[in-house]
Amino acid sequence: MNSVAARRSEQELSEAAVRKKYHFSEEAWERLGVDDKLIEAIEAEKVRRIRSGEAKREKAQQHIVKAPDILNTIMSDPKANAKHRIDSAKALDDLAEGGPRAAHDDSDRVIITINLGGDEKLVFNKSVKPLSGDDAKLDDGKLIEHESRPRGVPGFEVD
Repeated sequence: MNSVAARRSEQELSEAAVRKKYHFSEEAWERLGVDDKLIEAIEAEKVRRIRSGEAKREKAQQHIVKAPDILNTIMSDPKANAKHRIDSAKALDDLAEGGPRAAHDDSDRVIITINLGGDEKLVFNKSVKPLSGDDAKLDDGKLIEHESRPRGVPGFEVD
């Protein structure tokens, strides 16, 4: 109930929708409005939703559903700049596909193989995109150390 009430106070749900969901009478609705403990719990839930990013994600989801109509308007407008029309067509295609094509392509990796002689090889197989959060835990966590100033190659001087 607190989450629903917090969403109601953030204007994501109408009063009518909350009353219908919980079958509140006018009298019950009025009593809820003067219950100090309930109001404190709702305020705490609002703060939690803001800090966790839940409120922002829900609000963004409400707005993003308008994007296809806006993109279609740009794409279909013969007076619009050709680049904008093409960009909106690409964006619509990505939305229809379920997201940008690049987001589905996890195959971009850098593989470095150093042959040390004989049968000995040193292989580094790393993702191209920077990893963060839970994705970083999937990596082995080893960094390839480097110096900020190259040492140089014998016989060559690097400035």
